[in-house]
Amino acid sequence: MFSRSDNWFVVLPDVELPVAAAGQLHQHSTQVLRHSSGRPWVVGNWSPDDLRTEVTTEGAVAVLGVCGATPAELRQAVRDTNGGARARPIRFAGSGSCHVIVRGRSGVRVQGTVSGVRRVFSTELAGLTLASDRSDVLAALTGAPIRPEVVAAKLLYPMGPTAVERVPPWRGVESVPEHSFLLLHAATGKGECVQWWRPPEPSLSLREGAELLRSRLTAAVELRTRSGGTIGCDLSGGLDSTPLCFLAADGESRVVAFTSGGRNDDDVRWADRAAAHMPGLVRDVVPPEDMPLPYDSVSRLPVGGEEPFVGTANGARIAFTAKRLAEQGCRGHIGGHGGDEVLAAPETYLHDLLRDDPREGVRHIRGYRALRRWSRRETVSAFLRRQPYERCVEEYVAALGGARPAASSPPDPWGVEVLRTPPWATGHALDIARGHVRAALSSPVRDAIDPRRPARQAQLDLVRGSGNAVRQVQQLMAASGLPMEAPLLDDDVVEACLSVRPHELTTPWRYKPLMVEAMRGVVPDDILARETKADGLPEVHAGRRRHLEEIVALCEDSRLASLGLVDGKRLRDHALSMGTNAWPVALWRTLACETWLRALERSRTPATPPAPRTAVVPDRAEGVQP
Repeated sequence: MFSRSDNWFVVLPDVELPVAAAGQLHQHSTQVLRHSSGRPWVVGNWSPDDLRTEVTTEGAVAVLGVCGATPAELRQAVRDTNGGARARPIRFAGSGSCHVIVRGRSGVRVQGTVSGVRRVFSTELAGLTLASDRSDVLAALTGAPIRPEVVAAKLLYPMGPTAVERVPPWRGVESVPEHSFLLLHAATGKGECVQWWRPPEPSLSLREGAELLRSRLTAAVELRTRSGGTIGCDLSGGLDSTPLCFLAADGESRVVAFTSGGRNDDDVRWADRAAAHMPGLVRDVVPPEDMPLPYDSVSRLPVGGEEPFVGTANGARIAFTAKRLAEQGCRGHIGGHGGDEVLAAPETYLHDLLRDDPREGVRHIRGYRALRRWSRRETVSAFLRRQPYERCVEEYVAALGGARPAASSPPDPWGVEVLRTPPWATGHALDIARGHVRAALSSPVRDAIDPRRPARQAQLDLVRGSGNAVRQVQQLMAASGLPMEAPLLDDDVVEACLSVRPHELTTPWRYKPLMVEAMRGVVPDDILARETKADGLPEVHAGRRRHLEEIVALCEDSRLASLGLVDGKRLRDHALSMGTNAWPVALWRTLACETWLRALERSRTPATPPAPRTAVVPDRAEGVQP
């Protein structure tokens, strides 16, 4: 919903808005860019540092986010947009993560990122299409109610398919596919989604891909550090954040490396070893006992977000990190988010590999069978099984109410992970969740990928699921005073990883080999040799014990129960039992939905609107006044 502390924007066609909607935008926005007619073009709240604009005789472009484009590239984006639905793709040579908003003769183009970190949403109002980077802002403009079936599906665990998770929880608000831009036609004000992106062919060897990743990741980090000042950077000693920290330490900014290990993991030890190779680094090591535990302040997060966020139980830890680094003068933070998704292909690749190269496929399957402890019977059954996608969907939906899934099982050929209903969900919740999951999986976003290679689509879906989670972390950190960036999810970095042959990107014998090879000579070999990864489970269980009273209070007065989606008593009993036949993430997801519903109630409380800042008007040269 609208908030004076949130960053958001709404993009408008060059027509008159209904009075009520125009009044809402005027009341809650602090920035405005205008069409050449003088009508609002982009309205919202954003930091002036996040905005770049260029004006030409053919139109104008506004970029919100981190962008390495030159002024000439921005002007070219205006010319490229004037082809309408046949417009050329907008691709900037540099790295970055940003929204690109262009107005020209054909209309207005709104483009996010392929990774899903910068998403675009749309809705209809009085026959016009409006676009935004936040679904809840569009819902507030139109008075859209929540979709109970979407909330019910977010109770399912461990994590729904991206096709299910990406659906906004607001009726009438749609998500623009990540591979498309939204074109608001000048003549009608109506929106049209136009696909502009195609995934690269996975044709590079590990060595070739490592060279490409090194070049692009170096550029992505340099873009964040080139303006100097102080930035924060995660330093866990792992293969996601640690290479980024080495690259940042070699840049123009002063780097504060943040380390917070768990009680029983080896993160701090590995971080100390890495830091010894970066003598100019400023360390901020927080002992485990000084970090907020999971579930701390779970009912009192500073923001509710536009949808239930599975990381809600960790919200206090995220906010703590942001505030601590902001107090040390950091202007931003670089995180290693997305590494698990871009640096490895999902194990579904084994089905494609078995089909393309049976000998190599069998070798990889044997390796994973030993690593994951799959039984011979389930392994043979999984890889000999052949069935159409439609049948797979029906079996998947039918199994949602089944028993707790096994900790590890051979991958589905279509990349659809096992999903279950928590024991406290009602039959009504299961019914409407099934309907939503069936509908979402029956018409998923499909990239231009050979349908005989479903692992490629599964890999992209994992990346986009991570991108959506990162944008929610960004919202929470920004609300706590610190912008956060995830260079591993920059589109050109993602493309570099997608260009590598899946069976070289991922193997059962090496941990993240692409990053290891890319960082040879940048990160010392002894650091690249790490193969462990902390899971944080001891902290999860400790936090649940310490904050049990707050968790139980949420169960006893449950908004989910009032919607008929959970049995409040059963949920309370499971919380009190400190043991359940569901995975710990099942409670995380339920509490994320519960706290989100409560945050919506709080956000509807009238607040004093913010005082407008000076409007940004890129067309002043055209004589347009704010």
